[in-house]
Amino acid sequence: MRRYRRSANQKIKFVFKRILFVLFCAALIIGFAILTGNLLQNKVDAANDRLESLPDAPENSPETGDLLPDLEISGDVYSELTVAASGVILGSHATDDDLILRVNTVAETYDTVSVTLSDENGIVYTSPALLDVLRLPEDEGDDAYRALISLCTAAKAKNLRISGVLYSSLPVMEADAAALVDATLAGELYELGFDEVLFTHVMPEETDKERIQIAKEYLEKVRNTIGSGLTIGVVLPVSVYRDVTFTQQVQMMASAADFLAVDLTAVTTVNDEPEMTLEKVCLSLRGMFQVYNLRIILANPNMSQLAEQYDLLTSMELTNIQFLGEITPAVLAEAYTQTSDESAADTASESETSGDPQPQKNPYATSGSNNTGNTGDDDSAETYYQSGTSGSSWY
Repeated sequence: MRRYRRSANQKIKFVFKRILFVLFCAALIIGFAILTGNLLQNKVDAANDRLESLPDAPENSPETGDLLPDLEISGDVYSELTVAASGVILGSHATDDDLILRVNTVAETYDTVSVTLSDENGIVYTSPALLDVLRLPEDEGDDAYRALISLCTAAKAKNLRISGVLYSSLPVMEADAAALVDATLAGELYELGFDEVLFTHVMPEETDKERIQIAKEYLEKVRNTIGSGLTIGVVLPVSVYRDVTFTQQVQMMASAADFLAVDLTAVTTVNDEPEMTLEKVCLSLRGMFQVYNLRIILANPNMSQLAEQYDLLTSMELTNIQFLGEITPAVLAEAYTQTSDESAADTASESETSGDPQPQKNPYATSGSNNTGNTGDDDSAETYYQSGTSGSSWY
């Protein structure tokens, strides 16, 4: 009987000890939770106090592009390369003499000659280097290739830089194949005397981070294939530059190329979309212009619109411009004068109808401009379009 009672007492004590242990652990956990909660609450209160101490945001919050001027990007991403480039179209000149005459005309005003060598339809000349890589029958090149050699010789004789514009093979090929083809073409151009190659259409206007990453790797493969002697540029869509979520991707592309460019051909001074006028787009990109010294590409076949674009850009002190077409200051001046006269006539007609006074000058006209037409002095037309003070500038 005593043994039974002793065993029963031991079991009761054992159960009681377990209950005490569980209660102790529970109390310890609850106490730790309360302590942690108090610490977190203190941190939240402190953060709220700091936020309340900050000045209120302005009522007119900046647009997406307006955040860009505050970027502080370090490293070799900024390009100091600024060009005044006008195009030469190989197929538009029947003889080498005509081609050389065009090159000499470019040299009178510009420091770079731009040659578009491929587009959405393919390469505009037969490339011996590409035939060799693809193991196709050898060919010394067609008439366009021989004209290209004459162009390079004439350009170097005039101390002109030569910029080759290539439509990237990336949209129609795998990245590795595209890099091989384009690097082969770029290397051939380098051997002919080209100073730089500008790749266009490496991605669509509506793109994403994955495509930008593929484009970056593609450019790096092109660079690794041809070496560091040739300057490489890349055109990115306007939408990429305007979207702050792509800021890091733009920096990545800048690290893979020597300079960045933006094609503003379709962004005219008057646009169907109010937020896509040339002036508003340039203002939204002012941070990108400051950080990367973006080169502006213009290929507008409408001379009147092109003249308006150029006048507005120069009035905003944006002069890093590459024309893909065969442009001269005289052509721009003639187109701009005609546009100004038509605009003045339309305004006068409206003024007569409404009784309003007639404006005395075009809002985009630069100071010191002369709309009297061609006076025989080439320098006057050039000065008119090379310097502008009427527009807003952020420099």
